[in-house]
Amino acid sequence: MLLTTGCGGPEKVVLGSWSGQYDLDNERIQSEIQLLNAQDRAQAETQLRAMQFTLDLKKDNTYVLTIDMLNTSGAVTGSWYINDDSTIVTLKPPQLDQEMRDQARDAGILSAMLVGQDLFVSEDTGTLAGSTNGGGFLNGIKFNRNE
Repeated sequence: MLLTTGCGGPEKVVLGSWSGQYDLDNERIQSEIQLLNAQDRAQAETQLRAMQFTLDLKKDNTYVLTIDMLNTSGAVTGSWYINDDSTIVTLKPPQLDQEMRDQARDAGILSAMLVGQDLFVSEDTGTLAGSTNGGGFLNGIKFNRNE
């Protein structure tokens, strides 16, 4: 049973605005980067560091995820829910307009954007850490709450 009602439930832990970027110490990110030659590895790390994410989780169980990468930015929206013990937030796949669909396809992440995204909640550190349920693009991203 998933709980998504009222702001007194488990979702109060995660409501609000979060800023994220790739955690280059993440095991999956490191394993993929290590497959590259030295020059490509440096370029990949620079590009990953340059990507910024803002996630707004709203009371009505909708979200806005803004992605700033290099010289472009875009936003996707969708709905979200949190499990009963407040440990996993799931972002349902966003509805992409044609322009976002084209950009995601060109970036090679379209199929990853069309699956749900799990974010693990850490109340101890005040972070959301991206994982996947089937291969999502938020894997390896760490979000910190905006003040």
